[in-house]
Amino acid sequence: FDKVARKLNLLDRAKELDIIHPGKLVEHFARKGEHVHSFTEPLTKNKASKMCKFSYSGLKSQVNRYYDKIEIENEKVTEQDKCNIARAFQATAFRHLVRKITLGIKILKDSGNFSGIDNLIVSGGVATNSYLRYIFKAITRQHDINLIYPPMPLCVDNGVMIGWTGIELLNHFKETKSEEEFKEFLTNLIPPKPTEIDESIEFDTNLKQYLKITPQWSLEELNMYESVIESQLNSYQDIIKGTHK
Repeated sequence: FDKVARKLNLLDRAKELDIIHPGKLVEHFARKGEHVHSFTEPLTKNKASKMCKFSYSGLKSQVNRYYDKIEIENEKVTEQDKCNIARAFQATAFRHLVRKITLGIKILKDSGNFSGIDNLIVSGGVATNSYLRYIFKAITRQHDINLIYPPMPLCVDNGVMIGWTGIELLNHFKETKSEEEFKEFLTNLIPPKPTEIDESIEFDTNLKQYLKITPQWSLEELNMYESVIESQLNSYQDIIKGTHK
């Protein structure tokens, strides 16, 4: 949503509309949009259609190409054009999200593991979107589960929530461990600074130094690092339980 808002230059209207969040700007313009164009929903073919993974990179590229096409053909992109693009983007983005969540529920039900799942929690900045809330109400009603949102002021960017989680973990560790252990824990959070950059370096399986950055990192590659990720997750669980060493 942020990238689409920037592509459509919606941030130029933020002060006038008193809307500072890019996602809310997209929603605002989408309400005035007309159905003149549709974008292709990502990951609906072959194996990807049967998996619960998400991807919005292709959708973002479609928006960029369509915007540029209008600009070339008409020499400018009108406000109504922007509203129409915002509407088409929002509809496709949420259709993709709903399809994957519905698929996840179906997989759980088919495997007999849905029993005991009573709630669907929607959080993050996108949870303020009224159109999304309307769609999720229909899904949860259909599957007889509760729809839960944080209070509106807490529906903020995931980065804030990740930071908040980090603070809670640190505070808990500080309260349950000695000062020396806490200092050691903080020191271990910071990887050693490399003396020189080596682009050929591989992912360090002990998470001591580097994470190789790979554009368009395929989710299928995650199984290569399963043991590493599992180890880190276990470490976080230990911190919460107060047993991390």
